[in-house]
Amino acid sequence: VMVVMEPVAYSLAQVFISRMFAELGETALAARSYAGALSAIPSLPGIALGWGAQMQVSYLFGAGKIAESRKLVLRSCRLSLLIGPLSALAVFLLSDHFIKIFSVDPVVTAATKGLLAVYVLLEIGRSCNTTLAPSLKACGEARFVAKTSLVIMLLFCVPMAWVLGFSLKLGVVGVGLALAADEILRGAINFYRWLGINAGSPSDTKIA
Repeated sequence: VMVVMEPVAYSLAQVFISRMFAELGETALAARSYAGALSAIPSLPGIALGWGAQMQVSYLFGAGKIAESRKLVLRSCRLSLLIGPLSALAVFLLSDHFIKIFSVDPVVTAATKGLLAVYVLLEIGRSCNTTLAPSLKACGEARFVAKTSLVIMLLFCVPMAWVLGFSLKLGVVGVGLALAADEILRGAINFYRWLGINAGSPSDTKIA
């Protein structure tokens, strides 16, 4: 139940977010689609590092090598934090060329560029999450990851998206900022949780 709760929370949040983009109109829907397609590439290194770290953490924790697993995950996190946001920034800087693949409409182009700019911030949090969340699950913290995702995505991100997008009239960029805040907040929480469960393990010791 805990393992599937995170994707369930994500899927539910996306339903509400999609409804908000639909409310903003066809231009917003197009911008979200195009920006999402272009921003998928920068996230791939973090996803790969996260899956690799998860497999290694499972082995290292089982072998009682706590300190080694801590160093491995933090190293992977630093690497994904370097590659992901820089790749997202490169996509944004070259967005005039990339967006032409989908549309030459100036309004759609402007909206898509606004989202891609926000997605540079989003990639900072996503780079942490794609590395830390799988590693936390691998060492028995699936319940924590699931509860954090459920609370932050549904009770923080969705209302914030509505406030920024509609109440403050920031439109597409406002909804994007809420998504970025969600990723960054969950990334920070997962980071401190990882440090916490590894505290007091300066050297490899067997798990009690």
